Amino acid sequence: MACSFAWPKLTALTGHHPPTGSPLRHPPPAAAHLPLVPPLFVLPSLRDWVHLVIRFSSMHGVKQPRNPWSDGPEHIAQCPIKSNKNYTQEIVLTDEVGTLWWHAHSDWSRATVHGAIIIKPKGVNYPYRPLPDPDEKTIIIASWYNGNVEDEFEKARNLLGPAPSDAYTINGHAGNCFRDCEANVSVISVESSKTYLLHIVNAVLNEEMFFAIDDHNLTVVAMDGAYVAPITFPYIMLGPGNTMDVLLTTKNESTTNYYMAAGYYHSGGPDPLTLSATALLQYKSDAVMPTCSADFLPTHEDFDKAENFTNSIKSKDPQVVPPMTPGRQYVIEIAAYGPNTFNPPSRSSLSNISYVGKCNDSLEYNATFPHNQSEYGPTLHGNNVILLEYGDVVDIVFQGTSRGAETHPMHVHGYSFFLLGRNYSTFNNNSLINTVNPPVLNTVSVPTNGWAAIRFKADNPGVWFIHCHLERHATWGMATALIVKEGNNVTMQTEPNGHASLC
Repeated sequence: MACSFAWPKLTALTGHHPPTGSPLRHPPPAAAHLPLVPPLFVLPSLRDWVHLVIRFSSMHGVKQPRNPWSDGPEHIAQCPIKSNKNYTQEIVLTDEVGTLWWHAHSDWSRATVHGAIIIKPKGVNYPYRPLPDPDEKTIIIASWYNGNVEDEFEKARNLLGPAPSDAYTINGHAGNCFRDCEANVSVISVESSKTYLLHIVNAVLNEEMFFAIDDHNLTVVAMDGAYVAPITFPYIMLGPGNTMDVLLTTKNESTTNYYMAAGYYHSGGPDPLTLSATALLQYKSDAVMPTCSADFLPTHEDFDKAENFTNSIKSKDPQVVPPMTPGRQYVIEIAAYGPNTFNPPSRSSLSNISYVGKCNDSLEYNATFPHNQSEYGPTLHGNNVILLEYGDVVDIVFQGTSRGAETHPMHVHGYSFFLLGRNYSTFNNNSLINTVNPPVLNTVSVPTNGWAAIRFKADNPGVWFIHCHLERHATWGMATALIVKEGNNVTMQTEPNGHASLC
């Protein structure tokens, strides 16, 4: 049986760092289905600018210093870009390295509007050995819906679902193990006795994902745009929004090809799709085809393997972690299903507030968040924010609760942060934290009924979104925003021409 996934042809968003004023152009996306878009390669110097003319996207993990106007989330620092219109985004790169990604940030359109960003700083030698082959590989794991993904968004918004995706994909295809499909398999071609650099993105809407290549080890060397101490596993796990740089060393000789696969990790919540996506690691086109299977993946509920991998990630080098500013610790309780009386009811909240974005250019907000209360009351609607002074060193502790208990991938726009620790317990100030070699991330998986503590310096003035990267939870209000004030001689960039007209 041949299984058709209809990918219309579009011009790719790709290329090298353009000269100033020379935008890369990406056409408006097709109505429902998009092809895999090749990665955007940039080779920046420190604080380089990349000019893009695109329809609407967020550069996930790019810190955008002093430039919230191009951050991407609708109704935060910019209004949605209307149909058949465009907006020039100015992307400011600082110390990001390796793999990040871009995606739409309006409703659930990121299901099909996304791609990789690969950042290679100029004049910097690659710090890991063996040096990888110049033929780098990009692997994007994503969700596929047979129907219009906006219909699933409407179901979620009205608490009628959403249904699980119809398939997972690797580089746009579910694979030929999927329901007896004869074709539609992505092929990653390699040669024997080489080391390849894989750029891996989890663009799936609502699940953490295991990824593995049969009978091969994977060495993680970067995550979320920052180097990590190398760790080698037969599998990796990524939360929605996470990216990884992975070294793959091929076999000395091989007369067979091998499957790679991506399958979900179930930490709680609704049961997602049980079928895994597969792709082919091809040594030779005429090599023996392996038996169609994804049995080399961890099982969907393998808690030990998920935790062993996640807790092994540390920074490449010792970190200089600044001390927290007194009074700047915020404990935010996460609830996927809270008590409320709304019609339709809002299910998800942070510290009992279900976030509602402003659909106009109003400056109104409530800066009393979070309340750090110890007991749950009815969930309220609001646009509560965390207001910070420039230069504050801030700790945010995300505390999971039993209300809709599952892992929550919390993403902070405008910042990377030190992950000080995470555990399956209730946080207190005696909880163990790591200030020696914490990894630097932009999205952290908060354990089921547990906590994750992050620290960052508020040195990027502007308005920055914080939200769960499970799309159904963000839709239901599991979000807030940071407002970081301007400092002495440190101000936001001037609002670009035409920005206000979007509203």
